[in-house]
Order: sequence, then structure tokens, then C-alpha cells
Amino acid sequence: MRTIPWKPIIAAWTAYGLFMSTQSYVVSLRAGRPVTIAYALVNDMTYASCWALLTPLILLLARRYPLGNLTLLRNFLIHLGFSFALALSQKFVHGLLISSYRLIVEGVAFSWDFQVRNLIAYFDYGIPLYWIVLLLNYGYDYYSRYQERAVRAAQLETQLAQAQLNALKMQLHPHFLFNTLNAISVLIQKDPELAKKTVGRLSELLRYTLDNVGSQQVTLREELAFLERYLQIEQTRFGDRLTVRFEVDEEIKDATVPTMILQPLVENAIKHGIAKRRGDARIEVSANRDNGSLQLRVKDNGVGLASESEVKDGVGLSMTRARLRELYGSQQSFSLNALPEGGTEAIVMMPYMVGGEN
Repeated sequence: MRTIPWKPIIAAWTAYGLFMSTQSYVVSLRAGRPVTIAYALVNDMTYASCWALLTPLILLLARRYPLGNLTLLRNFLIHLGFSFALALSQKFVHGLLISSYRLIVEGVAFSWDFQVRNLIAYFDYGIPLYWIVLLLNYGYDYYSRYQERAVRAAQLETQLAQAQLNALKMQLHPHFLFNTLNAISVLIQKDPELAKKTVGRLSELLRYTLDNVGSQQVTLREELAFLERYLQIEQTRFGDRLTVRFEVDEEIKDATVPTMILQPLVENAIKHGIAKRRGDARIEVSANRDNGSLQLRVKDNGVGLASESEVKDGVGLSMTRARLRELYGSQQSFSLNALPEGGTEAIVMMPYMVGGEN
């Protein structure tokens, strides 16, 4: 059962009573039949008070007989009947109260004949008031339902986006795991002891991913720690040939970034860049704040972009693009650029935030 909204009912009818009191007083002065301010207030505030007491009944009737498509005509006639009945009742009670006031304060004799004539002449004023209350109630109900639908739609949209992000993230995990296991399988034949050590490092990575399975974002500090563990595994493949350099200011390490945002970029640099060339291999990971944005860069000295379309279709990078779109919409960007001196640079731009989801 709904709670009766007494505060807005009393406020609305009080405002109505004060407005009508002022109007009655001014009109009586202009008509040459002035009334006292006290009488104007008592007359119109009593009239408004009667309707204030009847308003909960009108709201109950509105819920009991809604003006829906299937019952429009029937319920319209029901409300029409109630509007006449309540208007008559309200005007009858109002007439009795005002006559009692005039008898006590002004000494005017009570007259039933006057009551009947006053009732017949003025009861119809209440009929439009009944319908105004009724329609305002329906208007408020429709607005409330519209707001509820808008909130539900926003919640569903958020849930859908979260489900899409989770699906993308779950696709990324097995992709990463498959590539790492493939690297270990190569080491098993070449260096069993190193392969064993690499399996231990992989277990640490898996523990990290399980600890953050419900998180879409982590701090940049945590993401760099995860990336360092991953690169330790890759270091077993390349040995001293691989050099990794990090350039990240301490002050921005608390910024929030998508989980596993850097690992696919580094993996791409290794797989499509330095793994295809001989000699020293270098990977540089940097991050800096640019006004309200956070910029992440992964640069390698590999073979460069022989076929950009082929690289873009990779699982890791396609998932990265999709996750960035879901998380930040138009506030993000992702690009792969061929470097003049050779190699490739991946650049990610996103809003700079601290204390986001974790």
C-alpha cells in the first residue's frame, strides 16, 4: 500500500487557498462589495482544506479505476460520477463550516435555504478540481514509470557492458596462457631446469590473474608488476639478447588502467617484432600524464610493420581495442606506428583517473 504524500498535498492546497484568498479579496474590492481579509482567508482556506482531505480518496480512486485503454470509457464514467459526488459533498461541508463561522463571528443567522442555493450554484467549481488532481496523479505516475524505465535501461546497459568486458577479458586469459605454455614447451627440450623455473613464474602469473578475476581495472603499479613477471618468462627464451627498459614516473603509478592492458602490447612487440630479427632486442615501456589523459607506450626495435592489417587482427590487440572502447568510449585511442629507425610503437591514450574500480 502506498504512503499518502501528505506534505505535497498540504503544500499544494495551501498555495491554492492563499492564491484564491488574495483573488477573492481583490475582486470583492473592485466589485464594490469588500470582504475582510479574515473572511477571505477563512472561506478559501477552508475550501482548500476540504479538498486536501479528499485528495487521498481521489488518489485511491485513480489507482482503483485507471484510465487505461481497455477500461477507458467505463472508468471515465466512474470518475465522472465521483467528481460530481465529491464536488457536492465538499461544497456542502464547506457551506456548513462557513455558515457556522459567520454565525459565531458575524452573527449571521443560519439558513438551510441559503445552503441549498449556494450548493446548487457553486458545487460545479469542484468538478474540474477533481479532474485536475486526477490528471496530475496520472502525469506523475507516467513520469515515475518513465524514470524507472530509464534507470532500468541504464542498469541493463551497464550490465551488458560489464558482461562484454568480462567476455573479452576471459578471451584474453587463455590466449596469454597458450602463448606462455608454448614458450615453456620449447624450453623443456633445451633446458629442463629453466623450464621448471619458468613454470613457477607462470604459476605466479596465474595466481595474479585469479586474484583479479573480477576486476576490470587495477593501478598502473600493479599492471607493471604483472608485466615484469611476464617478461621474466620471455627473458628465458631470449636470454641476454632481450633488454627491457621502463620509464614511468612514480607519481602516476597510482593511476587506474585496464587489467592486462600492457601485456598484449609487449607480446605483440615480441611476436611480430624482435622475434623476427637477429641481434639485440629492445623493448621500452613508458607512461606519462598528458593533462587529463594517461599515455602508455610500448616500443620495440623489431622488423616494423610489414603488414599492419595482419597485426591488427591478432587476438591480443583486437581484445585490447574492444576493451578500451567498452571502458572509455570516445575518450580513448589506440594506434600502432612504424618507427623511422625501425621497429614499432604502440600508443594507448585513456582518461587519467586515480582510485577507479579495483
